[in-house]
Amino acid sequence: MVAITGRVVSGVGEGALYVELYRSFFIKFLEIDPFPGTLNIEVEDPGYLNAVLSLVNPVKIPPPKPGLGRVSAYKALLRGLIVYIVRPEKTSHNTRIVEVVSDRYLRGYLKLKDGDVVVLQLIV
Repeated sequence: MVAITGRVVSGVGEGALYVELYRSFFIKFLEIDPFPGTLNIEVEDPGYLNAVLSLVNPVKIPPPKPGLGRVSAYKALLRGLIVYIVRPEKTSHNTRIVEVVSDRYLRGYLKLKDGDVVVLQLIV
């Protein structure tokens, strides 16, 4: 497994909207019913992140309606829990932000708060 380390950060509050838009596709392609929101993790080196993600063939999720982009999803472990790193083609996040979806409310389930250091283990 390859590790991606970063810090938990607050998002812009739009994750729930997009997770809901893509929900049926996450259920179909990832086989999870996602919690309506994402966990945002800021990495130090976006170049390393991109290099690591390029080692894996992601699950490609089509846009649910015109005007939206595809999403690439990468299976990973976060503190032993299966999660997915999602990389939308269209995003307002900077390249240092990693969005994570799960069938659980990760902040509550894993007792995470802003600033906590976490390690995502990419399943290759």
